[in-house]
Amino acid sequence: MKQPLKQRPRSGQGDDYHHISEDDEHLKDFEEYKIVRILLDTHTIYWYTTGDPQLSAMAQAAIQDTTNEVLISPASLWEIVIIR
Repeated sequence: MKQPLKQRPRSGQGDDYHHISEDDEHLKDFEEYKIVRILLDTHTIYWYTTGDPQLSAMAQAAIQDTTNEVLISPASLWEIVIIR
């Protein structure tokens, strides 16, 4: 029977990489990498793809940062199709 994963304390910033226990020693090589997952909402997708100035420079930079994982919900794409 598989044992449940240990719960580790999470920081207030969503950064869970600095909590590496002895069991996670194999993750030590990845400590310097910060993977950020960004889920874009409908407005953000629309503003980004149309070059709308309502999208902040910080948001645009986060989307374009190749170290980030940008996620788009199928529901957002559906909303854009319905609106158009």
